[in-house]
Amino acid sequence: MANKTKKDLNNERIRLKTIKNIEKYKGASKLLINERIKSLNKEWDAFKLSNLILWGLSFVFILLGFLSFNLWFFFALVISFYSFVSILLNQNLLNFLLRSFDFRTKKEIFEEIIILKYLNGDLTDLNGDDIRILH
Repeated sequence: MANKTKKDLNNERIRLKTIKNIEKYKGASKLLINERIKSLNKEWDAFKLSNLILWGLSFVFILLGFLSFNLWFFFALVISFYSFVSILLNQNLLNFLLRSFDFRTKKEIFEEIIILKYLNGDLTDLNGDDIRILH
């Protein structure tokens, strides 16, 4: 068996946690499942949060540039450029760090919502091939 990287271990831990969340709602009332779906719709994914952090840092550096010396504008430019490139490539280092704190991707959150809707009876034509998170 090949050695698993930290990224693989994070992904596996998040997947198992999601499966455990889903299993809690098997046989639960529609009201309880709907409440969980509402909370999932409000959950921030790792990519959104990492972009907020990067743009927030950029804003702080711009303020510091106005309040003190111009070198802070350079830091703001670097952070903004990095953030822009990470959006284009849909990948950044901060996203990896947030994943280690169990922040999920938008896809993982969406998969849990779909499975909960299926358990709730809102989706009737979902088959086993559509539920990839359980594999």
